[in-house]
Amino acid sequence: MKTYPKLLLVLVSIVLLFALTAVGCAPDTAPDDTDQTPPTDNNPSDRPDQTLSPLRTQETESVTALIALLRSDRFDQGGDLYYSTVYDNYVEIVARSCVALPADIKSDYLARCSALALQYGDPATDVICTDDAYPTYYNLHMANAMQAMGQTPVVEGFGLLHPYYSYRTATGGDYPSIYTLNPAYLALRLGGEIPAVYRTKDGTEHQSDNTFAKMEALVVDLAFENGGWGYVAGGVETFDVDTTAMTVYSFASYCQSEAFKAAAKAGLDRIKEKLNADGAVCVDSWAPPYQPLPNFSSTATTLTALCAAGQSVADFVAVGGKQTIDFVLSMRITDGTEKGLFAAGAGLNADSFSTTDGMRALISCRLAAEGKGSFYRAL
Repeated sequence: MKTYPKLLLVLVSIVLLFALTAVGCAPDTAPDDTDQTPPTDNNPSDRPDQTLSPLRTQETESVTALIALLRSDRFDQGGDLYYSTVYDNYVEIVARSCVALPADIKSDYLARCSALALQYGDPATDVICTDDAYPTYYNLHMANAMQAMGQTPVVEGFGLLHPYYSYRTATGGDYPSIYTLNPAYLALRLGGEIPAVYRTKDGTEHQSDNTFAKMEALVVDLAFENGGWGYVAGGVETFDVDTTAMTVYSFASYCQSEAFKAAAKAGLDRIKEKLNADGAVCVDSWAPPYQPLPNFSSTATTLTALCAAGQSVADFVAVGGKQTIDFVLSMRITDGTEKGLFAAGAGLNADSFSTTDGMRALISCRLAAEGKGSFYRAL
């Protein structure tokens, strides 16, 4: 009888030794930022049910394809995407997908930013511009990509957030352009502060009197009476799906006023009227007879806006139709070298705009379902 405690002690010691050995031999699971394959699930314990598994698998494939594309020669000098904001978008999307941006891509991107600033930057205006028609957009996308990587949005001495105070430069004369205001607000919010001084294109310095509250009030004021946002030309208001959706996802993460919430809901309700049975948002075609046609980018941008506004994606359907996510996923390429990227339509090759919009929508759905906020609050 007296030998039992000794035997028990020996057994316990063996079990403990085996456990410690197993722990010591376990592989290091720390993420390697040089690996181009993103993890399939960052935190499975946060989500006990597996309803998101298929969506996350497709998101993982898409991020992997995006990383491969960033490493391809399409971004070399002379390539079709060189010096394009598409490069900025792809870098930002990978960084915001909760996947570590590979070190080689990060260093290459920052080097390209410096080269772009030195070649095209205008010290008098802090504008980096290869196309005079859209000077602030190069700064905007570069700033957002750098911020997503945890970098200060300054490159070669150019303060990338300064030009956004020219958001009143608009189509239709002095009427403030909501299309320009959206990225201005978002970039400044992500930057964390409003610069005290900004410069306009003529080189004149101005003391900033803007605040986020003023910008938020302005966006509500620019909403159309019957819902949504768009363009004003010749005194005529034209509702635009993309502008409305971008306004919602730019402001919804930060602007919590009841006035904005009401304006956002009215805008999304107006977009809902344009859904078809496939879950696609239909917009007028660019050529005669200008009939409404399913538009992938508009659908994906709307899905990103819904997630940012906290609205139910399942409820955003046409009568008897499919969800918007169904149409978005139907445009993913499922085989070949571009597997995981998005096309503008069935049977088409990967498209840069469709891929950026589709990836934002896919990531937004996962973040919303996991309770982690919208695409622009994922950091």
